[in-house]
Amino acid sequence: METVGSSAASNSETVGSLATVKRKSDDVGWDYGELTVPNNNDKVKCNLCNKAFSGGINLLKQHIAGIRGNVKPCPKSTPLDKSKCLQALEETKKRRHDKKERIEEVRDEVAISKDGDDVVELDSAGSKPMRPLGPMDQFARAIDPDASLRKTR
Repeated sequence: METVGSSAASNSETVGSLATVKRKSDDVGWDYGELTVPNNNDKVKCNLCNKAFSGGINLLKQHIAGIRGNVKPCPKSTPLDKSKCLQALEETKKRRHDKKERIEEVRDEVAISKDGDDVVELDSAGSKPMRPLGPMDQFARAIDPDASLRKTR
């Protein structure tokens, strides 16, 4: 009976240590939160007010920065914490915007004409090579569609 009790105690310690896992990332949000479920990056908890979120580190940074709309502001965050998270959110937004602009520039560089002059017709489209014959193929003949049509007339 004592071994069962000791194993239960060790399991609770293991569960407790897994409940507070930090992600290996240099994101400023991980200074203020941690993963509540080790394999799910969407489940995070605020270290300041112990509020749990199901929206990832971005939602936690909005919580710390005091941005209303998606989440309630953290009552325990300092102005320094707010400025760090707000700056990180703005950098992420700028990076996404820059990436979108680069993709649009690349797409604009590609000229697609609407007339059919650029269409090149191919005689063959690179069909597959013939498959190797197996032992059963020596007993079966290839079906000639023209021969079968001639017999029906």
